[in-house]
Amino acid sequence: MRKILFLLIFLLSNSALANLDNKINYIADILIKEQYLINDSKERADFVKRQLIEKSAKSLDNKKLEKIIDDNTSFVDIKEEIKKRIKANYTEEEVNRLMAILETKEMRKLAKDVLSKVLTMPHFKMDKEKIIYEVKELKNK
Repeated sequence: MRKILFLLIFLLSNSALANLDNKINYIADILIKEQYLINDSKERADFVKRQLIEKSAKSLDNKKLEKIIDDNTSFVDIKEEIKKRIKANYTEEEVNRLMAILETKEMRKLAKDVLSKVLTMPHFKMDKEKIIYEVKELKNK
C-alpha cells in the first residue's frame, strides 16, 4: 500500500512539474511572439563591436579584429533564458497569474511591468578577456 501511495504521489508531483514547465514554456512563447523582448541583439552586438574597433589601435587590421570579436561573441537562446529566469524569479502561483495576464491582448500590455525581471537580459555574450588577450597578441605580431 505504501509503495502504491508513494508511486501515486511521485506521479502527481511529476505531473505538476510538467504542467508548470508547460505554463512557463507558454509564457516564453507569448513574450517572444509579442516581441516584448528587445529584438535587436545582433544590432547591439554590432554596435559594441564597432566601438571596440574604433577604440583599438589604428594599426590593427580591422578584418582580423572583427574576426576576433565575432569568434568571441555568442548569442543567448532567448526562449531558454526566459524559461530559466521565470523559474528562478517566480513561484507557481505567480506563474499562474502571469498566464492569466497574458491570456487577453489588453492585459498583455501590463506584462512588461510584471515581467521586468525577465525582460532586462542581455541577448549576447562577449568574452571580453579573451578579446583583449587576442588583440594584444595581434598587436605584438
